[in-house]
Amino acid sequence: MFHNLTHLELEYRCYNDNWSQVVELLQHCPKLQVLVTNQPYFHQTKMNGINEEVGDWQYRRSDPECILLHLKRCYLNDYRGTSGEFQFATYIMGNGRVLEKMRIRGGFSVNQLEEPKLFKELSSCTRCSTTCKLSFEGERDLREI
Repeated sequence: MFHNLTHLELEYRCYNDNWSQVVELLQHCPKLQVLVTNQPYFHQTKMNGINEEVGDWQYRRSDPECILLHLKRCYLNDYRGTSGEFQFATYIMGNGRVLEKMRIRGGFSVNQLEEPKLFKELSSCTRCSTTCKLSFEGERDLREI
């Protein structure tokens, strides 16, 4: 347990798009206020010719205390728009009662034509906190809602 940890910067190479591992880690950071994830670019790995990316996940255990009561800022860097990333972002926004800022920074692998679509999808998500500001930074601009 990291009882006094309030700021966590995590370099996460999510080869199988399993963001539930990050949520599991947050179970051990009850007072976390700031979460920063960095996903360095990597070529998706394949095993036996099948892409390892997995789709939908739902967090089955109780929601981490930090998300419900303490998380104020969440920064997702190198966002590629995968199913798991989207579900993680919506999970944080949908459960973060005191979340003030959710910033998504598109990775260089995101096509410029995809950026508006990604931002539209994210901005339509339900936010638990009425004060939560969502911003999306693409290659060329910053959009905020």
